[in-house]
Amino acid sequence: MKVLVVGSGAREHALVWKLAVSDGNLDIYCAPGNAGTGLPAQNVEMPISSESQCEQLAGWAFDNGIGLAIVGPEVPLSFGMADSLMMLGVPVLGPTQAAARIETSKAWARDFMRRRNIPSPDYSVEVGLEAIIAKLRDPATKYPLVMKADGLAGGKGAGIVQDALEGAETIAQMQASGALPAEDAAKKIVFESYLQGVEVSALAFTDGERTAMMPPVCDYKRLLEGDQGPMTGGMGAYTPTRFVTPDLWRQVEEEVIRRTVQGLAGEGITYRGVLYAGLMLTEEGPKVLEFNCRFGDPETQVLMPLLQTPLEEIGLAIAAGDLSRVGEISWSDKAAVGVVLASSSYPLTDAAPTAIQGLDDLEAGALVFHAATKSNAVTAIQPQQGSPKRSLFSSIFSRSAHPLAVSDHLDFAVKAVGGRILTVVGCAPTLAEARAAAYRTVDRIKIEGAQSRGDIAEREL
Repeated sequence: MKVLVVGSGAREHALVWKLAVSDGNLDIYCAPGNAGTGLPAQNVEMPISSESQCEQLAGWAFDNGIGLAIVGPEVPLSFGMADSLMMLGVPVLGPTQAAARIETSKAWARDFMRRRNIPSPDYSVEVGLEAIIAKLRDPATKYPLVMKADGLAGGKGAGIVQDALEGAETIAQMQASGALPAEDAAKKIVFESYLQGVEVSALAFTDGERTAMMPPVCDYKRLLEGDQGPMTGGMGAYTPTRFVTPDLWRQVEEEVIRRTVQGLAGEGITYRGVLYAGLMLTEEGPKVLEFNCRFGDPETQVLMPLLQTPLEEIGLAIAAGDLSRVGEISWSDKAAVGVVLASSSYPLTDAAPTAIQGLDDLEAGALVFHAATKSNAVTAIQPQQGSPKRSLFSSIFSRSAHPLAVSDHLDFAVKAVGGRILTVVGCAPTLAEARAAAYRTVDRIKIEGAQSRGDIAEREL
């Protein structure tokens, strides 16, 4: 069977790796992929940053007999890529555009949670710069306060502010990063009451009716140790955590995951794929900080090494609307710790390409998932895309007729070409051993100027 993984980050590399170690006879493709995915899979050089590009990739999947597509990032889902694949009869692990709204609009998600009695913080929504500033200056506004841009922001659309001045600075940062649209009428901020507690990521497979929880994961969103510095897409993660008991996890499944899936169904939206609830474990119980409509990053990098049920079987069951076909999903009882290596300028700007050394000198069992990497040694299928107005049902593509020419002067080194470069994962019987293995591997990898947090999973020990 041919399987397509959509995306180019460490999350997608972890998904590709999980498929590659399956006993199934799989031909794996990744679009657009990176230097890491290009080894166990065949990269497909097709971008996914616009609706038309995602439609073209869906057409490529149909033309090339893809038996299962797994969509990693939220952006293609927001463009309706799962809808296009389903229209073409390609089984897909990922929700429809309507279902993905639970991530693509934080304001809509908050209103939905209120309607469906899903535990979450108090909130309000303000539209337009004048109303947003008025909210910050209102004497009735209680600080600290959480501010979130309504739409997708790549981890750069949220901030915790202590007063109106910090709020104004956060707005400026959101505008600079593109998290807030330029048009005033499109500027929408969700203001939420600040919650104290421990953050935990709750991910679950669902076919629109049945749910299957993944192990609880703790991730680190701040750039610097001690949860200091700017918000990022994630600097590390680990599982398991002592903060979650089996009873608490059953409560989360019942009061958050199932209530969400059933609530969406009650509003005419069938959610099939991975549902991810970012939780705060408070004294009043777990509350939802946000929903994501896909696998988490970096959570996926520590979850996939523990998944024992074949991922492709889970994906096909979800696409068919019957998760019971795979029975109870099995997980290893090992621990996993992931540490992200990022460029020196992350999350503000991308750095110039930098050589990565040490990838050929790792200890046995070390897992390194690539994100912003590139290598001339990795070739990719280069479809003939033709007109961007081509019909979704007539996208005929072919492999490039010009293979990579090998030259004595060609640089085959793996290079870092962006923000989050690698996720290094250690797996072991205990969290302490997994953490030690991850950091030993981090020490072996040399990237000039790279940064990482040294406190991933430290609080558990």
